[in-house]
Amino acid sequence: MPSDSKQDKVVADFVDGVRNEDHYRCVEQWLKNDSDHLRAFVAQLRIEQDLHQLCLDDDVSRFLCTPLVDDRRSFKKSPITWLATIAASILLAVASYFVLRGDNNPGTPNPPLQASANRLLPATEPGGPRINAAILADANSSVGTVWNVENCVWTKGQTPLERGADLAAGSRLSVEQGNLSIVFGSGARVTLAGPCDLILKDSRSCLLRLGNLAASIPPSAIGFSVTTPSSVTIDLGTEFGVSVDERGSSEVHVFDGEVATHSIDRNGVPTGEVVRLTSSEAKHFEIGGTTLREFEANEARFVHAPHPSIPPNDLPTLPIADNLALWLAADKQVSLDETGHVAAWEDLLIGDNQVHDDALQPTLDFRPSWSPHALNGKPGVCFEGNGTFLLTTPMETTNEQTLFFVVSVDRSKRQIMQLINYNGPPERHVVYRKELPESGVLHLQAYLNHRQPPTSVSFVGFVFTGHDKEDPMTVFSTARCDSITPLGCDQPVVVAYRYSLKNQQATLTLNGQLEQSVVADAPIAILSRKVLGRHPSEVHYQTFSGVLAEVLIYNSALSDMQMQSISKFLANQYSIDVD
Repeated sequence: MPSDSKQDKVVADFVDGVRNEDHYRCVEQWLKNDSDHLRAFVAQLRIEQDLHQLCLDDDVSRFLCTPLVDDRRSFKKSPITWLATIAASILLAVASYFVLRGDNNPGTPNPPLQASANRLLPATEPGGPRINAAILADANSSVGTVWNVENCVWTKGQTPLERGADLAAGSRLSVEQGNLSIVFGSGARVTLAGPCDLILKDSRSCLLRLGNLAASIPPSAIGFSVTTPSSVTIDLGTEFGVSVDERGSSEVHVFDGEVATHSIDRNGVPTGEVVRLTSSEAKHFEIGGTTLREFEANEARFVHAPHPSIPPNDLPTLPIADNLALWLAADKQVSLDETGHVAAWEDLLIGDNQVHDDALQPTLDFRPSWSPHALNGKPGVCFEGNGTFLLTTPMETTNEQTLFFVVSVDRSKRQIMQLINYNGPPERHVVYRKELPESGVLHLQAYLNHRQPPTSVSFVGFVFTGHDKEDPMTVFSTARCDSITPLGCDQPVVVAYRYSLKNQQATLTLNGQLEQSVVADAPIAILSRKVLGRHPSEVHYQTFSGVLAEVLIYNSALSDMQMQSISKFLANQYSIDVD
């Protein structure tokens, strides 16, 4: 078996492109024989070169998109082929071990973690400030969110789930009929068709015991795995489906892109060779590790996530749709409960925005209300300043951001009010730092000045970057832009904040007019849930009191002219004077 030094050499070889067939086969056997070897090897490999980036690299992407003649490929391939195949094999082994470990007894269904104030309360350190939860979620942290529930009849003993419910690691979802859509913390989206039985392992893997699953995997979730009683499938950037019958036999269907898949025996041990399937290919696995046949994929067998109810042609003509990541409009696609409160504020899909990043709230007590005449006679989502908030599904945002809010701020005793915070649950750990963090947290806030009547409103955008270790009460931030134009309470306004790490500049505008421009020097790219209407940790202050009528987020730093164009468009929509 390889020694530790030989293991180190293989990892280095992966990165450097030096590879040997016999050595790799020896390492593969070494990984299978001992789970500790597996854990250590994968940990080291992730340190040397993140496995997900292997699939995103230009050379690897070109390789993955090239059709291959035979699924049962030998190891006589190019260095890039070696790299992708071995990486897929390791991922399959990891999934087989960690997903199946301890799951012979499925136990009882786990209730979801509701997105409540208690769930968002911070941890504390003796003598230190209030800090957010750790970035590495423990067993009680959310690894996924219920995105859509459609005509579900729940299996006896299963806790019925509301749209927007958070799901803990180990949560079991079991439905007799109906469709259930889940967004994992990694951004992976799956839709289940009943009868179906699924267990969430973590934000990047699940165990399908019965039924059909359709998966759509964004770049952030490459490596997502689905384990069944007879197979393990690892995504390599794709849309695919997996089905499991009552005997445990499974089928893997690739709709677009590519997966690596593997048969497993009754003990969950991988058998045979890794098989790569590309678009329109499918494979059948029998329980016990026997592969029966290959055939053409049948996408029609699987239920996909629901399409938007509003066609793009029926939406207002947005001046710029390139790089759009989120569009919420209070007069479109707001789902209310029986009391008139907002259960879901749905993302409008147009242009480059083709993934639903809906803002959800499953907990009744924390749902904002909705009014048809909230802002200049137009609909708006009303936050009462009592902790009501909404959470988007996990959405990927970049170092280049432009945000637009159509907002009015109520008169309140509070001084600081959060409009949006990019650090939704599971929250990243707020570090003590001397240097800039890997990724800062973008904020957009409203401020009330009560010092002299009448109370005035201002806005500020900034990026939070951590606490000072020597003086924990000192908070670091960068790119802080403050508005200088005085505004009154209840006065509608279009607020825009642009952040560009590339151009080293952050800018705040009101109604299209420049308020302040400062230096921006911290990275902010992150896959996270965005919190609307409240700070994720500071529950007792920084809660918003006012109306949000429209929210747009772009994954680009728009030009001055583009910002003015969108600000004018929004102002016209809501009869806001921009002169």
